[in-house]
Amino acid sequence: MNLLRTPENRFHNLSGYNFKSHYLNILFEGQEIRMHYLDEGDKSGETVLLLHGQPSWSYLYRKVIPNLIEAGLRVIAPDMIGFGKSDKPSKISDYSYSRQEEWLRIGIFDILQLRDVTLYAQDWGGLLSLRIVAFHPEYFARVMVANTGLPVGGKDSNFTPGDHPRMMMVTIGTKIWQASARWIPNFPVGKMASMLVREVKLTSEEIAAYDAPFPSNEFKAAVRAMPQFIPLDPNSHDTLRNREAWKRLADFDKPFRTAFSDKDDATRILPVDEHFQEHVKGAKGQRHVRIRNAGHFLQEDQSELVAQELIAFIKENPR
Repeated sequence: MNLLRTPENRFHNLSGYNFKSHYLNILFEGQEIRMHYLDEGDKSGETVLLLHGQPSWSYLYRKVIPNLIEAGLRVIAPDMIGFGKSDKPSKISDYSYSRQEEWLRIGIFDILQLRDVTLYAQDWGGLLSLRIVAFHPEYFARVMVANTGLPVGGKDSNFTPGDHPRMMMVTIGTKIWQASARWIPNFPVGKMASMLVREVKLTSEEIAAYDAPFPSNEFKAAVRAMPQFIPLDPNSHDTLRNREAWKRLADFDKPFRTAFSDKDDATRILPVDEHFQEHVKGAKGQRHVRIRNAGHFLQEDQSELVAQELIAFIKENPR
């Protein structure tokens, strides 16, 4: 793989992002891939892992993190490979669903050796980490999910609406998103991020911060690649792995809570959160919440409420 690294000066003086950078090196197929992560707060406190999706990076959590620190928590927020300050393989073919999962698992759980983690996962952060939760439940103390799922490309998917009209809408919408991500000229990451926010208006500086990791089109292979991996084929490798992960999640008996937003175009027509609540053993009896007045990027729309609910989740479910 040809690895690209965004120049550090692209990240100078970003609005609200005043955190110290940390790096780890993932040895993968004979190459070292550098992953960036934030490590903030009390190192003796409980560890919260914040995972972003596509096309964002740890900048998405800049307004959430200070509230978690104030509550005495340790916060780890990585940038997925291909995003943020992490290295960026230059070709779409360098990426796969399984590779992203493996890079995340190696970096966070093998190298940093995090355990007893409270996971907060949104968008692709959930599609990736829920596989790890399913196959390595021993890493986690609690799980909170928002606007994410484990699609498996068939009638048993937790993304399946259960009726043909909505299923057709979901399939068509997914294919349009995949085509747009792959072919739209110079994919406007910052503008796309602003479209996924509903209640606040991102400033020009904030939009520029979402663009910062991608100085040119050649840096955007991950942004274009990730939507292509949404499983639609019931017989694909990723579909089968997701189906097995979904099956195993049923036995996850540690606290599991949903906190989906009410204005997320990707999930509001689908009962994804209800499927989690009914399926996962650890979701039974939990105080599941709906984050009101928030779009797909609820961390932007309702940052304080997201932090409050995550803190409450930990306090209501002591280890």
